[in-house]
Amino acid sequence: MVADKLTLRRLAARLSNITRWLLPVALCALAAWGLHHILASVNFTQVKRALVQLPPWRLGAAVVLSAISYLALTLYDVLA
Repeated sequence: MVADKLTLRRLAARLSNITRWLLPVALCALAAWGLHHILASVNFTQVKRALVQLPPWRLGAAVVLSAISYLALTLYDVLA
């Protein structure tokens, strides 16, 4: 009876150790697979062409506003 409990505890500990690294690896693999399938339909030549056609001030504004947003998010975490 005691040996059975020890065996179950060892098995549970071993499974816990395995899932501790297996779950993140599986989630990263799933995310990579999903991104691969999503990006398979993207034509990067068209993306580059669309970015070149943008007025420079719009691209600059997008970069600046993204930086401000990231800064606000960072400060929100610091102030919390």
